Amino acid sequence: MQEKELITIIVPVYNGEKHIARCLDSLFAQIYSCYEVLVIDDGSTDETATVLEMYQKKYEDLRVIWTPHKGVSHARNTGIQNALGNLIAFVDSDDEIFPEYLEVLYQLLIMYKASVSVCGLQHVRTEESALPLKESDVCDLGNYEVMNPTDFLKRMEEPFRYELTTICCNKLYKKCLFTELKFPEGKIYEDSAMLQDVISRASVLVETDRKLYLYHRETIGITRSAYTKQKLDEVEHSKQRMLFFEEKNQQELYVLAKKQYCLMLLKHYYLMKKYEADCKAEIEELRNAQKNFLKGWQWKKALPFKVATVFEFGRFCPYLCGWIIVKWDAHLEKYR
Repeated sequence: MQEKELITIIVPVYNGEKHIARCLDSLFAQIYSCYEVLVIDDGSTDETATVLEMYQKKYEDLRVIWTPHKGVSHARNTGIQNALGNLIAFVDSDDEIFPEYLEVLYQLLIMYKASVSVCGLQHVRTEESALPLKESDVCDLGNYEVMNPTDFLKRMEEPFRYELTTICCNKLYKKCLFTELKFPEGKIYEDSAMLQDVISRASVLVETDRKLYLYHRETIGITRSAYTKQKLDEVEHSKQRMLFFEEKNQQELYVLAKKQYCLMLLKHYYLMKKYEADCKAEIEELRNAQKNFLKGWQWKKALPFKVATVFEFGRFCPYLCGWIIVKWDAHLEKYR
């Protein structure tokens, strides 16, 4: 019987006293037996340390690294550098995973000699644990698909799969994929800025339709919360993804990423316009970027008719077009 590999679960936490216990309870209920939990405390100022110390006394496979407050990207980078396992997974401190999470992802990884395995997300909006009371006796792998990096990266530009493919927390990775790569520090939406580099290094990926990651979400998202200039990081990450595919000469992915970049420009133009008094320069910059982008790209020929129509509309009515995109995003939320 093949010996199982050590998996390191990396958990960044900052002022997570309300949720970290819920998260850790799910991590230490895994069917898979060969793993460690590595928590990176990002300079918490609440009672997070007290909770972590209590769990350290209870579980010998829990390690904690204490760092100054430098953000989630720095915490994840610290976790990767200090992981003992050759396989790594990321879990946010306010989320949960099903008991068979590691086992399913590991089996898929081994069966197909893959570099990355992926599962579905289950969105929950409750403070309480959303895990079922009865643990499953059977480790069902679900319906799964084996694919190459290009096929998976195409899904990063699909509306219904964008979130699933651009976050780092529903996946099991070979640690070697992160060699000389780092999450961008001081940025938000850091997952989407990083994953195309990681996925491009993979040999084979396997994705199951089983929703084994519980994604606890706040009721207020980007479209309803107050706009801050830092949210423009999402636009920059989208642009960098486009340039990444151009540099790699991956034409199909490049065209898809260009489409996504233009949608981001229009979306953020609409969101920022509400705060015009504070963001005049940024609004003008977004508008000019969108005009120049469409002017220099033969986008009508490269895109489906409906998408090309949206962009044509956006040239003359960017605010209304951005509103349509935001409403469409809100519609998709119902199906996630």
